[in-house]
Amino acid sequence: MKTKHFVTIIFVIAVSLIPLSCGDEYPWASQSDCNNCISPKPTMSTIIIDLTNPQQRVPIHVYKGKYNPKMEFSDASLIYRDTATITPYNVEVPVNEFYSVVAEYTKGGKKYKVIDGSELRLYSIKSTCNEDCWIIKGGTMDCQLKF
Repeated sequence: MKTKHFVTIIFVIAVSLIPLSCGDEYPWASQSDCNNCISPKPTMSTIIIDLTNPQQRVPIHVYKGKYNPKMEFSDASLIYRDTATITPYNVEVPVNEFYSVVAEYTKGGKKYKVIDGSELRLYSIKSTCNEDCWIIKGGTMDCQLKF
């Protein structure tokens, strides 16, 4: 009998969590999110790339998806390439994707790559704000040379 109740409780919990795992509603939104929300629904947003020494010219490569060094010379996932002279450096990209950034530094005659990645995720907060409203989470890349 106890096993049946335990299974019933687990089933109820699992079914109640399904709405949180499906869709793009952001259940942890606060009123401050409502003050900073975006409307209408955006399709693009900005990834922010923090770099070291903005006076140095820093080649950057932005990849859609997770960076794979074996595919480095394939343009299949490379979506943006430039040489940055400012920090932070911003790149506009479609939302709801994972992006990787590779920054290339030269120090003491040696080349170094700094790699970071983040998902740029769009969430609806309509239930919190009572209007069609969207927030974007993620998209900040720390590509600073740490030594």
